[in-house]
Amino acid sequence: MIWPWIAAVLGLAALVCLCIWLVRTFSPVRAAGRRGERLAAELLSEEMRDGDVLLSNVKIRSEGRRTELDHVIVNRYGVFLFEVKNYSGTLSGNEEDYAWEKTHVSRGGKAYIKSVKNPIRQVKRQIHLLSGLLKQKGIRVWVRGYVLLLETECPFPSPFVLTGKREIGRAMHTAHEGRFLSPAERERLSANPSEWSNKRRLIRSIERDAAGGESGGSEPRFEALQLGLTWPMEVLERRIDERLDQRLRQGMLDEVRDYLAAGGDPA
Repeated sequence: MIWPWIAAVLGLAALVCLCIWLVRTFSPVRAAGRRGERLAAELLSEEMRDGDVLLSNVKIRSEGRRTELDHVIVNRYGVFLFEVKNYSGTLSGNEEDYAWEKTHVSRGGKAYIKSVKNPIRQVKRQIHLLSGLLKQKGIRVWVRGYVLLLETECPFPSPFVLTGKREIGRAMHTAHEGRFLSPAERERLSANPSEWSNKRRLIRSIERDAAGGESGGSEPRFEALQLGLTWPMEVLERRIDERLDQRLRQGMLDEVRDYLAAGGDPA
């Protein structure tokens, strides 16, 4: 019988996915990143005005490359993306360096140095990809990007780095060359950000615009049968418990202690 083998393979795949999820979910580094993104969303929300739209965790694909934008503000002044960094310690480097150095001093006075990607180069790349993607969609709009440093300061003055609420509010409410987005353009940008990098949806959006907003209503060419397997919740819960017990036996707590001893952020 082939079905037991199929069930075993699917079960193994589910277990692997669960392991990856556990490692990512309980990672102190990822926890600090999520905390930083929540704080940044609160700061942006406090500076928003009527008509501003906040989009978070927007995934795009352009020029064969993928990237995820932490936060995007769409308003009458343009499109503004924000890359959030919740570093602790002191940063050193310059604008064109591929990587910076982050120095963290532990409570015991020991300094730990770690290499981190240059966030300014990262946000410049995101500006380039998002601008190109929107141009493909027929939307020529002012795209500006900034790095939000929440717990530390930039090692040098940069127009791409923001550290305070007043700077954030001013940055996302400044027009470029006196050009403002129309309400229709803002609606098109903010209603379906998933369409920015979805080729099929992008084509349909362009077709709808060309047809004056009509959907077309063509019938699908094929009938599709979708199959899927579900596991009883008690089985999934038991497997989660077993996997967590296994990770604890393998030294997950020791890994966290080593990370904190090396100067990692406990948040």
